[in-house]
Amino acid sequence: MNIKEETKVRVGKYNIYSAIIRIPIFIAFIIPVVFCFFGNYVKNTKTFFVYALICAMLGIVWCNLDRRIYHFLGQKYLSRALDYDLNADLFKEIVKQTKMTGPMSLCQLTCEYITYNYSNCVSMCHQKLRDSKADKKHKHVYFAYLAHVYFDIGDIENLREICKRFQLELVAESAKTANKIRSQTPSIMFYERFVQRAYSDCYDYISYISQFQFAKTKYQQVRLRFREARIALDKGENETAAKIFQSILQEAPNLNLAELARHGLESIEKGIPYKDTFEKLEPNENYKIIQPTKRQKTWAILQGYGYWILVLVSLLCSLVNILYIL
Repeated sequence: MNIKEETKVRVGKYNIYSAIIRIPIFIAFIIPVVFCFFGNYVKNTKTFFVYALICAMLGIVWCNLDRRIYHFLGQKYLSRALDYDLNADLFKEIVKQTKMTGPMSLCQLTCEYITYNYSNCVSMCHQKLRDSKADKKHKHVYFAYLAHVYFDIGDIENLREICKRFQLELVAESAKTANKIRSQTPSIMFYERFVQRAYSDCYDYISYISQFQFAKTKYQQVRLRFREARIALDKGENETAAKIFQSILQEAPNLNLAELARHGLESIEKGIPYKDTFEKLEPNENYKIIQPTKRQKTWAILQGYGYWILVLVSLLCSLVNILYIL
């Protein structure tokens, strides 16, 4: 089965199961509305009005469960292509054909990174950080991806600069917000120690990061092993680094990490610095960030607020039903 066929199957299953989930939610919310306007035509009205109120309350509970279920379905049929199958091309195709959860720009950024389009990745991050109207909520993500890229290619000077800029951004935030951002970007703490050559602390941070739920996936585990290989290479432990690079090549041949592993092995074989195995990274000045269409923006708003609007209408109608009974 080729990538397009596999994408069609996964996206199809996701859409079918997502639609099935929406049916009980819609019914639970709509019943109070129906009985609010047509309750007087139903026998044993009082019983049905009580039933409508129960449906509204169950709808609220189901609405909270709904997001978790969608997250599960997304992991099972969409993000699994990256998290467990380690297939960058399949994940990129899935992103194209489905409404992935989260901002479109972050999905685009992830695709550029895992397919080793580092020039596009850096350009996108710089554009987002320069844009005052950009989503500030995810500003730390763009710093993190810049740090990922510069660490990956051994550009310590730029990596150190990004870490400094990130810390300056945190200073401008409140203590609560800064702590929250730090908890969401543990990798930058690792990079800060790496540029200082504090390798013992680096291993400690790898252990710390591995405790996070997101780090339990196969993809994140391979990324952590790549960091271990980079530490070993910097320390001159070439044999250990080579073994890890070889294992990454075998396990994740369709990811950017495989290309990085090849550079690591080239560094060991030729006896040259890791950074010298890469060409100078030139940002793509003509790179364009995909902007969501009007339809996609509307859909995002409905996903974010549609359920709660329906909840309020449902509860209001239930209240009318109760007043009618009294």
